[in-house]
Amino acid sequence: MMRFKLVTLGLSAILTFLSATMELKAADNDAAYALSLWQNGRSAFDANRWSEATAYFERLTTLYPSDTHALEAQKFLGLTWLEDGQPDKAIAPLRSYVERKRGSAPSAETSLDLGRAYLQSGKPHEAILLSEELLKKAKGELRIRGLLLKTGALIAMNRDARAALTSASAAKETENLSGAPASLRAAGALLQLRLKLRSCGKFADTDHLDEGAAQSQLQRRGICLQESLTDYRKVLASGILRTGREATRLLDEAWESYRLRCVSPPGPQAARTQAQLQLYKQELSRKLLVDLSVNLTKSRDILNSLKDRLPGDMLPLLKEALQ
Repeated sequence: MMRFKLVTLGLSAILTFLSATMELKAADNDAAYALSLWQNGRSAFDANRWSEATAYFERLTTLYPSDTHALEAQKFLGLTWLEDGQPDKAIAPLRSYVERKRGSAPSAETSLDLGRAYLQSGKPHEAILLSEELLKKAKGELRIRGLLLKTGALIAMNRDARAALTSASAAKETENLSGAPASLRAAGALLQLRLKLRSCGKFADTDHLDEGAAQSQLQRRGICLQESLTDYRKVLASGILRTGREATRLLDEAWESYRLRCVSPPGPQAARTQAQLQLYKQELSRKLLVDLSVNLTKSRDILNSLKDRLPGDMLPLLKEALQ
């Protein structure tokens, strides 16, 4: 009987040991799998393979929420959706990361990404609240990026005057920041360009203007667009290709809007018959298109003068702008 009890106890100990060993092995396997998900997700993210990165990060955060890489994977899941053009989906994981890391440098940095997601999702009020919270404590580059986020939010809210003041503050602090990265200068110049182009678009944007007023205001729009090339040059001088592409797109849209307004100018304030109105617009459009041609020539001269003063990889964008 005693021997039987000893054997039973021995078997029980062995089974307990084997069970514990299997659990440890399973845990090791889980940890290894979680690590592989993290590493594969980062590799896909760095290679801009957004859908692949999303799959890895989602699997990691769902299957192993307590893993050492789970929180970072949550942040990168938000960043992946943001880069993939799905800012609405990016908000929840980025906001969760910011809240769980509150008070830390990573939280403050990710707040900027969250603010970008808010802006791209059409939620400027949330973006501006986030920027104001960030600006209470942020310093240096982080503070400047907070000012740029606030500028973008104010533009989205059509508060251009306040946006211009905030943008000017960011520009001043950028100039005073030793070793300010090119990306920071590019982002600031891009916002200044956006503000300038928005101000240009306000000339002759009403439905009814007398001929002299229409011609004068559209001429001022052309001059304003020429002036915007100063900010455009600053963007290209940064050497940041992605920002340069966006600046070129904005400039192209602004000139096309100007051209279309010259083709179809505002009507006169006085009432006219349909035939009279058609003849009036044709004659006015002919004059405006002559002014447009002059302004385009001057702008091309300005852009051509930049060829020897820009980084080589910006020249294709300059050529695109010239066209």
